[in-house]
Amino acid sequence: MYLVKKRHYNGYLMTTLSSKQLAQIIQRETVAMDQCDLFLAHIDPCLTLNSAQEKQSWIKEIQTSCQYFLRKSTELTAAMLGYNQYALEQLIAFITQPSLFSFDLLKEKGKGILYGHDIVIARQSLFNKLPVTIRRHVIGKKLVYFDLIEAIGGALNQKLDGYLAIEDGFDIGMAHSVYKLTINQRSYVLKPKDTQNLNCFLEIARTVNLKSFSTYTLQTKQGQWECADYIESTTLSYYLLENEPSDQLIKQLAYHAALADVTGRGDRHFENYIVANDQLYAVDLAILFWEDNELWTQKYAQAGMAEIAVLASFRHNDQLFQEKLTLFEQSYFEMIVRCRKQQDQLISIIQTHFPESVLSDTRCQFLQSRLNSELYTQQQIKSYLTALSLFLKRLPYKQLLSEIGKQYPHYLIQEPLLKMYDLAHQNRWACFFLLDDYFRGHLLQKIDNIAATHQIIHTETINASVMNVIDRAIKSKLKQV
Repeated sequence: MYLVKKRHYNGYLMTTLSSKQLAQIIQRETVAMDQCDLFLAHIDPCLTLNSAQEKQSWIKEIQTSCQYFLRKSTELTAAMLGYNQYALEQLIAFITQPSLFSFDLLKEKGKGILYGHDIVIARQSLFNKLPVTIRRHVIGKKLVYFDLIEAIGGALNQKLDGYLAIEDGFDIGMAHSVYKLTINQRSYVLKPKDTQNLNCFLEIARTVNLKSFSTYTLQTKQGQWECADYIESTTLSYYLLENEPSDQLIKQLAYHAALADVTGRGDRHFENYIVANDQLYAVDLAILFWEDNELWTQKYAQAGMAEIAVLASFRHNDQLFQEKLTLFEQSYFEMIVRCRKQQDQLISIIQTHFPESVLSDTRCQFLQSRLNSELYTQQQIKSYLTALSLFLKRLPYKQLLSEIGKQYPHYLIQEPLLKMYDLAHQNRWACFFLLDDYFRGHLLQKIDNIAATHQIIHTETINASVMNVIDRAIKSKLKQV
């Protein structure tokens, strides 16, 4: 027996169950047809009008999607600090409740808890493994709830005939849902937008000749949203694992580093850069004019997650490393000069996007204080080189930890932090992010001890000649400072 509510939908009465009750239906090995109809009606009652075979197939695929996610997320986060486990009813709530726009990782914030590429793929899979018809209805109902159908159509200058104008949708976000929507055979990215920072940065970037993507700001009663052209690409982090960066890419990274420094753009890790045909794009531009930006950029750089870390691709050849370091520095200062020449226009852009006088003045001062200081730019390069040196010294431990995880996985079960870092490193350029902030340096000694016990050999070694190049560059910057 169900404790049910009744609600009207398009003129007729339908039974409404809780997420817990719907989860009980989906848990059954065999779901009767009336129960299939009852479940599907919570996604969209029109789904119940399809054939019995289709409906049973959809229910089976929903079951498979939920089971896969629960199994995979438990496997990846079991015994890990800072993660909470999911219940089936949470998954069902996301699928059936239009008001739940995003399906998020259950990770505690502010405690240095990292997530790996595999848990991201697992999180995405809950939505992405649903059959296409169900995906269209699930995302469509969410768009209707947040008044986004008309807003998207208006931005794209298209008349969208209801939410089924969305031909398909996929979740491409990291820790929370960001949707790739296909409309009239073109793809767009949709996500909530909190501030004017995105539009301000993109206009600044175009002014100093940095290529950016097209984006539309959507305003509904439910808030602001960003709709942008989708670019077929790969993250910079994954790209660097598979490719040696070209001079063009190195220059673009240096340009972005310089512009990001003087505008205080935060969250510059390598998942927030994408590469398409050797063209670099910065994405997720929510943080701008951040007062603590230099501190956090240093933390990212120490973990190989800031622009300077691209030079690690040349860590085994000191001459090549020196050449690419020179290219990076020259390009960094080239962008600083560009920004200085366009300073009046950049100030005007900031004032346009942030008309409130106190905020506008603060942000203009932020830009000017960094842009017009030779000391600041030299200190930034010195800080980057110091961080790069630390990153290179820690790379051998990343390789050892990977081998320990493959050959002796019980050590990772015994030490959850080792498991966390091993998962966070996989398919990424990153290396021991926030190790020092949370006093985890002892993990490196533990890795050394385990490797020594089992005679695991370092295949990743530190090139002394490359380290000398960095040391000389740091000393040169110290003299200039």
